[in-house]
Amino acid sequence: MTNLLYEKMLFETDNTYVSVADPEDIDGIVGIYNSNPGFLMAHIGREKIDAQWAEDDINTMKEIGFMSCKVVLKTSKTSIGLLDFSMKEESYLSLLMLHSVYKHIGLGSEVYEGLEQFAMAHESERIRIDVVTSYDRGVLDFWVSKGFNMIEKVELNWSGMRLPAVVMKKKYDRRLTIW
Repeated sequence: MTNLLYEKMLFETDNTYVSVADPEDIDGIVGIYNSNPGFLMAHIGREKIDAQWAEDDINTMKEIGFMSCKVVLKTSKTSIGLLDFSMKEESYLSLLMLHSVYKHIGLGSEVYEGLEQFAMAHESERIRIDVVTSYDRGVLDFWVSKGFNMIEKVELNWSGMRLPAVVMKKKYDRRLTIW
């Protein structure tokens, strides 16, 4: 691929590609977060974020070993989502968020499945997510449908808010993977 937009690509799916977010992506990141005011209220206690909040969040994630990425729609080259994760033996998916316009059309599943293939290719054995249980039951149902099991109840501290959550994990079944 010679297109400069693909140079920092980590993985692609049929309709999207995922690459590490750069400083010039901040306005798009802010727009994605702000298209999800219910998520923001439930997780940080406000309906909107600004560029400084987004920059601080990306820097904090980087300091603790996470990659903050953008999800780009191939057809329009538009950033439509965010993905924060760390890649280890037990990978950790901290955030998968789509702009509200792109929800409920299968792109979230597609991006997650691309991430899972990427993780397996990088020697990850399983993936962990922490799902806030006081936000939206549909989120928990989504992860159960992807094969995740609930491990334990925890309390998260995200941007100073204490949130009830459940740790979920999925071990990869490499026998089903066709390389």
